[in-house]
Amino acid sequence: MGKPVEMAVNNQYLKLQMAMDSINTDDIVVVFNKDAKASFDLKEDAPYKVGTGKLSLASLSSDQKLLAINRMPLNHKTVISLSVNATAGGTYSLNMNSIEVPKQYDIWLVDAYKNDSLDMRHNKTYKFDVIKTDTASFGAYRFKLIVRKNPALAYDLLNFKANKATGNQVQLAWATEHEANYTNFTVERSTDAGTTYTIVGGVPSTGAGMYSLIDKTPGENNLYRLKQEDINNNITYSHIIPVGFANQSNALASNNINIYPNPASSTVYMTVNAAVGSNSATYNFTITNNYGLIIKQGTSAQANWQTDISNLMPGTYIIQVVNNKDKSFVGKSKLVKL
Repeated sequence: MGKPVEMAVNNQYLKLQMAMDSINTDDIVVVFNKDAKASFDLKEDAPYKVGTGKLSLASLSSDQKLLAINRMPLNHKTVISLSVNATAGGTYSLNMNSIEVPKQYDIWLVDAYKNDSLDMRHNKTYKFDVIKTDTASFGAYRFKLIVRKNPALAYDLLNFKANKATGNQVQLAWATEHEANYTNFTVERSTDAGTTYTIVGGVPSTGAGMYSLIDKTPGENNLYRLKQEDINNNITYSHIIPVGFANQSNALASNNINIYPNPASSTVYMTVNAAVGSNSATYNFTITNNYGLIIKQGTSAQANWQTDISNLMPGTYIIQVVNNKDKSFVGKSKLVKL
């Protein structure tokens, strides 16, 4: 018969069984879907129908409906109440027959009657007694399943890098942990100072921890970011990395400096071309307005540096760079402040 469509596509579910022996059993399924409701929905859930068997197992929706199939969202911590019953007292078991939930989630069975709990990811069977003269030993208040993220196993982006490669290409690389095989990576690039982003390429996770991609067609002033999408379609973004190339018309190359993004609204990055740069040099830069007044100035010991222009008024400015070692003129370029 195969899996229900939601289980085959989303691939997040638990199958739990209550058993007296190999013949007398009852099963339920909890399916996790970010778009599902915690309350009962006839279009999503399957109500539990009490039969003539010797035992019964159901999960409860948030509005206390008994369910054989319970579709619900998977959050950082999800609590699922269970209802257990039997026609006669005796020893029964709860068996976790299938776990299709990312390993970053712990799965615990909590027994309020015995004040006990069991890690059902690593221990699939829990034995318990039903005492018909003691209503606390069965019903809807004894057991709960708690599915929660283990902070020690949470996905983490360790680093994201973008560097110039040969042939006016950009090498992008990133390192992760606990990404398993259910995290999707997409590298995005902006060439308009972050106003819009386009997709450079995508990489599915494999659990390898190291991933890379080459942008073969970058623009002149590029901003790169890494989009990360987990199994529940939650999206996060990395920090943004600028990578600039000299203007293909050589307008900037002739000035020996590269400014990006340009136009800009906050942070701008400046690069001295390798042909005139020196490892031992320091650089003075000044930003002047159209009247020649110095608005901002600074010094850098590297050929690549950045400065914040968020406090400047919108308009056109001139950035001029001088080699502090020999006081030689390096170059200048226009900067448009948005």
